[in-house]
Parts: sequence; C-alpha cells; structure tokens
Amino acid sequence: MQDLFGMSAAVVTLTRSLDVGKYAATVQYETMRKMRGVFSNAFHASAEGYCSSSVMAKDTQKIMLTECPTYGTFFELFARGCHKRMGDIIKPDRALSLSILHHIMSLIEKDWQMEGALEKYQCVLKGLFYLISYCGALRGEEVPMAELNSAFKRWDDGNVDPG
Repeated sequence: MQDLFGMSAAVVTLTRSLDVGKYAATVQYETMRKMRGVFSNAFHASAEGYCSSSVMAKDTQKIMLTECPTYGTFFELFARGCHKRMGDIIKPDRALSLSILHHIMSLIEKDWQMEGALEKYQCVLKGLFYLISYCGALRGEEVPMAELNSAFKRWDDGNVDPG
C-alpha cells in the first residue's frame, strides 16, 4: 500500500487543525499549513526523496522534479480548500493612544527620579523609544531602524539653559 496523493499528510494536517489556537478555539490556517513543510522535508531527506532530480535554470533559481505527495495536485487543492474554509484571523499591532503614552511617560518619570546615572540613561532610551514610535507612527521593529543622526547633531542644543 502506498500513499501517492498525500492522503496521510492531509489527515495529519487536519488533525493539527483541531489543536487549540492562541486567538481562537483552533489554530489558524497559517499554523496548520506548516505540516506540509514537515512532510516535504522528511520526504526529501529520505532515500526515496533523495533520488529526485533537479535542474538549474536562470542564475541561482532552481527547478526540482520531485515525487513528493505534498507537491501533487490533490494536496494543492486540499490546501486551497482548507484555506478558503478556515480563513485568516489577522491581529495587527495596535496603535498607542495618547493617554497610554502619558501614563507610560509618568512611569518613566518616576523611575528617572529614583535611579542612578546608568538607570537614567536607560530611562531616556525607554522614553525615546515610546516617543519615536508614537510621533513617527512606527510599530515594533521599525523603531530601532529610525534614523537618529539629526537628533544626535542637535544633542548639545538641549543642554543650553534658556533662562
């Protein structure tokens, strides 16, 4: 008996789809579909998959000829059907409101008043992170990539007492 169409991979994938999810009762399609990669990696690492031939075309792009069941027409249609039926739950990062920013800044201000020099530097970095993210409408990993050269050029201007 052989599984030429990837039916066993489909059954295991459906079983994975019943697991408890982070945001819903069951996992999302994007989590469930990773089982296909597990099966194809196992197939290509086996002696049966090792015999697959490959052809190089156009610089470094590779075209592989394989008999892996998860690359067949049945499994493609199965995956597309699962995606259509399950849909996607997208949870984008939420924006920081002004009231929350004020509260965060008051907490950083309390830390600033109680801490030493190194801790004050860390308080400045925390406050700068939140201010840049709020004023620049940046989220998460975008903040450390912000260009701060002009801020550092004007750093000494902030040390002048106008009074």
